Amino acid sequence: MENIGVGVIGCGKIAESKHIPCLLREKQAHLVGLCDLAGSERPRMLKEKFSLSDCRAYASVEEMLKDPAIHVVHICTPNAFHAELAIAALRSGKHVFCEKPMAVSLKEAKQMAQEAEKQKRSLTVCANHRFRPESLYLKELCRQKALGEIYYAKASILRRRGVPAWGQFLQKEAQGGGALVDVGVHALDLCLWLLEDDPPVAVTGHVYDRLGKQTSAANPYGSWTPEQFQVEDFGVGIIRLQSGATVCLEASWMLNTRRERGVGVELYGTRAGADMENGLWINGERNGRLYNEEILFQSSPVAFQTLETETPAQKELHLWLEALSNGQPPVVRPEQMVRVMSVLEGIYRSSREGHTVRLNDD
Repeated sequence: MENIGVGVIGCGKIAESKHIPCLLREKQAHLVGLCDLAGSERPRMLKEKFSLSDCRAYASVEEMLKDPAIHVVHICTPNAFHAELAIAALRSGKHVFCEKPMAVSLKEAKQMAQEAEKQKRSLTVCANHRFRPESLYLKELCRQKALGEIYYAKASILRRRGVPAWGQFLQKEAQGGGALVDVGVHALDLCLWLLEDDPPVAVTGHVYDRLGKQTSAANPYGSWTPEQFQVEDFGVGIIRLQSGATVCLEASWMLNTRRERGVGVELYGTRAGADMENGLWINGERNGRLYNEEILFQSSPVAFQTLETETPAQKELHLWLEALSNGQPPVVRPEQMVRVMSVLEGIYRSSREGHTVRLNDD
């Protein structure tokens, strides 16, 4: 498939800051049109901002899905609409790139994956942190068993103050959850992907809205009223894998911590350990001595030369389009994201019911 026609549904921040700029850099993709559930004003604004004179602003999703010029739909709406829109697009013969999380429930995620298989269309979900250089390097170490048997791992994203106070992020009905499904999903996906041969079987979790029930003038994205905050600001899960290994997941929009962390993992194996704190570090024992080894990813032989690098989001999109062109399955497969949804739903259920939850994502 060449000259892939793309339509974007949802014209908020994620479409404006990531999807549209990335699509415009891809030679094999053509941005055919935009549509927004709130009406036509935002598509018109984005057309003007990006000088998209030949890009169409559709009056409705139905109108977009009827257009044969569109082969792929990018879904950038609030989470509650992901499954409905993805299934409609798949049934219309379109391939689908959906923003994370896959859906607001495991049931909906499974329905999306089943529909893609039924319609023989490709479905993928945003997992751009897999495409960071350090993630790809660490994945290869895991394939080679270089760390030995990994029996403990940590997946985390910890913001001291970083609540997305715009849009519908604080609304339970629209989003399905808070910090866990918004940012924790990235850390969880990254960790489960690295440990792909060891599936999760049970989870114990807790979610909290302690700080969200306060107003926060220190939040860089603005404040809110406590009544607006309907989701968790912090969540934690202890996940047992099939081998008996343990994964600890921590995700916060706001936490009174001095040590903030971006999306990253720590792996602890019998031969060595690895962490993504300030780059990628491997630690272990060699010749009777302990070592800490930093893996370098950017270097230039000329001091003043700046090397251009492909962003993880751009690389993810490029590989997605390349797979479509070659008739290959997506790099980020739906069944992998169904597994992520199984764990997230298990954390919420465990917190609600107060016990460990067995997972079954078949």
